[in-house]
Amino acid sequence: MLAWRVLGSVALLLAAVPAGRGQTVSLAEAVQVGDCVHIQLDMKLTGEMHVFKDGKMVALKQEATASHSFPERVLVLGTTGLVEKTARVYESARALITVDKDRSEEELRPERRLVVAQRHQDQALVYCPAGALRREELALTSEHFDTLTLTGLLPGKSVAVGDTWKVSSAVAQALCNFEGLTRQDLTGKLEAVKDEVATFSVNGTAEGIELGALVKLTVHATGQFDLKVKRLVGLEWKQQDERGQGPANPAATVDSTTSVRRKAIERPEVLPTRSWCRCPRTSSRRCR
Repeated sequence: MLAWRVLGSVALLLAAVPAGRGQTVSLAEAVQVGDCVHIQLDMKLTGEMHVFKDGKMVALKQEATASHSFPERVLVLGTTGLVEKTARVYESARALITVDKDRSEEELRPERRLVVAQRHQDQALVYCPAGALRREELALTSEHFDTLTLTGLLPGKSVAVGDTWKVSSAVAQALCNFEGLTRQDLTGKLEAVKDEVATFSVNGTAEGIELGALVKLTVHATGQFDLKVKRLVGLEWKQQDERGQGPANPAATVDSTTSVRRKAIERPEVLPTRSWCRCPRTSSRRCR
């Protein structure tokens, strides 16, 4: 009798314990053509640029802040389920850059707010159907954090707290803004689930080529996935860069933090259902 009572007590205790690490949640966002999201990007950067001056290497302090706010509509999906092309309308796109004593401010002209962004053969391409972008406008709209491949940070399946997954090389190349990727070991991990929000991390290193120079990155990121709406809603992406000397840019060491806020919206009138334009690289006349 005593043994049965003990077993019965253990069963009651087990029944009273909430689901623990073994419980799984689905971290997958089913993106569809026509989906619209509003995105807010805020970036801060500090570091040093290393240049030769008077026959010796000199470190120049550099700082930068940037803010981008825009609705974005999915135009084309790739075979992997990641977004390949979007139309976006920048409500704001600004950057403030300081190198040593030089300070510059950049802002997108109102007549160039409608922009098509796409990835073609693993390369980013941004253009404005209304006309050519100035060099600083092209940098302002093409060099910020890549939102097309953002959902690629998710495992795309059910995972439990503590589970890990490997970030694909295509996603790593896009989010690290590399022209070519040489190696990467970015790894995602489900850290916690609370109040219908799953918190995950992405950590690791990556190496690649940007503007003809070798760049080594160390990444520490934290994201939030809303389990109710099944959507990635937030990300804080921190990275440390060691940039080698390139044909057009000096060597540099920088730390940057990018904050991403993302929510689903109805299609704004400013975003067309179709954009009829010629893509300057693919010569396609229709952006579906």
